Amino acid sequence: MSYKLRGLGLDLTMEQCSPNDFACVQRNVARGDILYNAGKPTLGYDPNDFIGRPAPSLPAPPSPYTVLGLPAPAAAAPPPAAPISGGRLAFTSSRGSNSLQVGDTWLVSITGASPNMPVTVSGSMPSGAFSGSAMGSTDGAGNFSKAGAVSAADIGNWAENWAVGGVSSGAVSFSVSAKPAPVPGVVLPAPAPAPAPGGSTLVLPVVAGFDLGSIPWWGWAGAAGLAFLAFGKGGR
Repeated sequence: MSYKLRGLGLDLTMEQCSPNDFACVQRNVARGDILYNAGKPTLGYDPNDFIGRPAPSLPAPPSPYTVLGLPAPAAAAPPPAAPISGGRLAFTSSRGSNSLQVGDTWLVSITGASPNMPVTVSGSMPSGAFSGSAMGSTDGAGNFSKAGAVSAADIGNWAENWAVGGVSSGAVSFSVSAKPAPVPGVVLPAPAPAPAPGGSTLVLPVVAGFDLGSIPWWGWAGAAGLAFLAFGKGGR
């Protein structure tokens, strides 16, 4: 069916609409509304009766599932997020134990954690407790490592709990002590003089701080000769 309103040039041809094509149905209703207003018994023709007027509100077309009595399909649930893994913590030191001294180095490593997740540490140190200190993030394979050295400011007991994405990776406790002072070397006594060839060892005393054993044999021989001359002359 097709109508043209004289003077307006409106083509009111009805469209063949699908029941589910709401826009098409609205256009046909608007065309029928225009024809209805144009055919009302009025003294004059006023285009404002139907031009610019908002389209009548219509109920939404029924769902084909309702018409056929079938249950509407349930919306697909989003896939569950993978649980965050904290991985496993390992603590090593250059001393090979958890009893460190000033100047020692340490290494914290986390393996098998969720990739690209923030790494934090909480616990207690000699100056007090700390919580959620940011230390970096795991790499694309879920690994993390951090190394350092202890100083005199770190002396005391430490307890740390490391976490990846808020999930614990493990805990570690260690202590830091001052480096002990070096022990002075032990002074050994001087070795005994070697025995004279074919004779026994003669150990001489120290007189007034002077070691008589340090005088060579020829010194003693000369001294004996001088004594013989001195006493020999005196006896004559």
